[in-house]
Amino acid sequence: MPFSLADFRDEEIRLKITIILNDKNKIPILTKFGSLTQRQQKQYNVDLNSYIYKLPEENYLEKITNDFNEIVSDYFLSSNFKFEDCPIKNLNSLKLELTKEEDLDTKLNELEQQHSKLSL
Repeated sequence: MPFSLADFRDEEIRLKITIILNDKNKIPILTKFGSLTQRQQKQYNVDLNSYIYKLPEENYLEKITNDFNEIVSDYFLSSNFKFEDCPIKNLNSLKLELTKEEDLDTKLNELEQQHSKLSL
């Protein structure tokens, strides 16, 4: 069964393809589509269609994963790699306000216990 719209809607597959295409177009691999210029978005769409069209009918997910792994391996093993260049996608934003009397370890333990009760 060939690549389908359902595959493209899968967030993990779409992220892998985005990284592959960003690399192909010499754009930092973690750049999001919405932050590209109109010209870059048009080129991205052309490359996206071309990439999907050239995928094998069988084992296309394996091809995407292999392409992705090759790029990411090069990226993270590069001597130019800097962690600060990697934006964090999801960040749990917990605001913690302590009074002078409160101990940070005690407050964090309380929050962890509350979280574990909610998870059950």
